[in-house]
Amino acid sequence: MHLSFLGRPHRVDVVTLVGLNVRPSLCTSVRPQMNSQAQNKLYQIYPTIPSYSTLSSSSLRKDQIIYNRLRIGHTRLTHSYLIEHTDHPKCTNCNQLLSVKHILTECTSCDQARHQYYSFTDIKNILNLTPSQNILNFILKINLYDQL
Repeated sequence: MHLSFLGRPHRVDVVTLVGLNVRPSLCTSVRPQMNSQAQNKLYQIYPTIPSYSTLSSSSLRKDQIIYNRLRIGHTRLTHSYLIEHTDHPKCTNCNQLLSVKHILTECTSCDQARHQYYSFTDIKNILNLTPSQNILNFILKINLYDQL
């Protein structure tokens, strides 16, 4: 999607808008276009642009960063291979491609910890309905906090 700011075109996507405090007027004008992009990578989690932040402003900055990385599906652990020009990382426990979805929903070695912190099984409900602190505690429990 292209928007014009100060007379110059700029490319804007959901990653640019989700989790940021953008002017309400900009969100209001962009939201219909963003909400109609079903092929967007984030559509699975956010079929519409959320109008709120799910993590309190009093949270630690690192918690906010990690939680937002999980929400957009891009973490150092799952995407650093793109910068390093290496192979896509695989889960050391089940040899599946490593992704946020795999960590939060699929990895069998995390099942016990996962059930301790949330009961949802799909990524959309985990990230939209589970308290953010529960997700962060899960990430801490499985020792991935410092790798994300």
